[in-house]
Amino acid sequence: MAWRDYVGGLVRPILRSIPFGKAPIYGAFVGGPSPSSGANGTVRPWRLMFDRTIDAYALCDLDDGLGRQHYYYGSYTPDLNRLIIKDQLGPGDTFIDVGAHKGVFTLCASRVVGPQGKVFAVEPNLDSYRIVGALLTLNGIRNCSLFNCGLSDEEGTLLLSRPEGRGEDFCTFRKLEGERKSELTVPVHRADAILGDLKTSGRILAKVDTEGFEHHVLRGFGQLLDLENISFVVEVTDEWLRQTGSGAAQLFQLMVDHGFAAYEPIRKRGLKVTLDWARVDAPPAEFQTDLFFTKRPPR
Repeated sequence: MAWRDYVGGLVRPILRSIPFGKAPIYGAFVGGPSPSSGANGTVRPWRLMFDRTIDAYALCDLDDGLGRQHYYYGSYTPDLNRLIIKDQLGPGDTFIDVGAHKGVFTLCASRVVGPQGKVFAVEPNLDSYRIVGALLTLNGIRNCSLFNCGLSDEEGTLLLSRPEGRGEDFCTFRKLEGERKSELTVPVHRADAILGDLKTSGRILAKVDTEGFEHHVLRGFGQLLDLENISFVVEVTDEWLRQTGSGAAQLFQLMVDHGFAAYEPIRKRGLKVTLDWARVDAPPAEFQTDLFFTKRPPR
């Protein structure tokens, strides 16, 4: 794999500059994670890079599939949330990042909403939380409040599991039976307890990606769900939701009961990737999908 790292360095400028056809080149010359892998006590290879699509420096883990692709492509390839942020928010608006991971969407939103806007980032994984904090400082971002905790519908503590072999920063509150994992007890709070009343005339967008715990998180928003200017983009995985005592149908019904309509965002590919919106009246049958819940038609 050492030759791949060398050749990858040569083709990286090409991958970062071409608008289409990245995947075949990446697969042929760069491929999967580096063999250093952090296993056997080796140091994980990290790269700091400037991502022009979010106008910020980001940290990429070359031993993580998405992190490696981010570094070589020059942009974070699961781009749906970035597209939604840029489509739905503007200067002075508010973004809430529940499950901030390494902060890609936190950084993106902070630039979009500007100095008059607000960003709230919530990340229970201490390592990821520290990365986000460092990137906020490095990028000179002052409109973001960062919380090292989880969100739920009850105050207390929960066991956070980090399974082996799924990336250094994948973690979940689901019970992972039969998997090798590390576990840590972390504090959890209701969203309405840490966010306050969110009084603003601008738009509010919350991204909720918590690996099966989304329904508990949404219930913890309490009366904030009744705001007319709040929208949510939620990762919905029925199998994982069932493992935490819920399900896609129950999550969907909660949002409908609070006056939300559901849309499935669809990428429209051309010289520039844009979004279209398909109204849905029930959770899609796919294993996992991202749904946009709003009380106003997507603009």
